[in-house]
Amino acid sequence: MGIDMETLNQGLQVTFLGFSVVLIALFMLFLIMILFGKIFNPESKKQEPQIEQQETKSSEQKQEIDEQESEPSPQVVAAISAAISLALGDKDSSFRITSIRPINRPVNSSWKFMSKKAQMEATPNNKK
Repeated sequence: MGIDMETLNQGLQVTFLGFSVVLIALFMLFLIMILFGKIFNPESKKQEPQIEQQETKSSEQKQEIDEQESEPSPQVVAAISAAISLALGDKDSSFRITSIRPINRPVNSSWKFMSKKAQMEATPNNKK
């Protein structure tokens, strides 16, 4: 019933050989993937300086947009007023918007999501 030494030795050799073949095959696939990346995407090194130039341009554009958006346009004020009126559900209500400014808050807040969900469900104009 016992395993003799020769069978054990042969089993260990097969195991080691199989493991080695798998590792060598994975390494060869890795090298092939790198080679394909260099062959089919030779522009990646050339585009890096352009990306940096685009980033500097985009930061300049953002500053210009921020300067332009310091005073909201009348269309933006009208859209915000309509949204507030719709959210309140009163078409005849009179209110005055005194200032419009962004509020910096966490983007992915579960409290914020649940609050918006509750507001949307409670709005009488919300049609399902």
